[in-house]
Amino acid sequence: MKRAGNTPPFRSATGEILPNSVAEAGYHRLGGSDQWVMIRGENLANPPLIHLHGGPGFSESRLLRHFNADLEKNFTVVYWDQRGAGKSFGRGSPDRP
Repeated sequence: MKRAGNTPPFRSATGEILPNSVAEAGYHRLGGSDQWVMIRGENLANPPLIHLHGGPGFSESRLLRHFNADLEKNFTVVYWDQRGAGKSFGRGSPDRP
């Protein structure tokens, strides 16, 4: 993967970005390796829910966003492609944990 990708912000009915929402995607240094993480939630006060991609193979985030988008209303969802899987594969980390 050459690009981290992006994720659209949460917007109100009038098109304004919802206050206290989060919608970000990118590589973060975790355990000494660059790993891809997307964080989405309509309200940062909601409890976190971490989805750890099981790998190997492609990222499941696109499917999860489609089928589980309602979770982002009640949780701050962290989609994490663990080391050696999905978008984290080949970012200078070993293939195996």
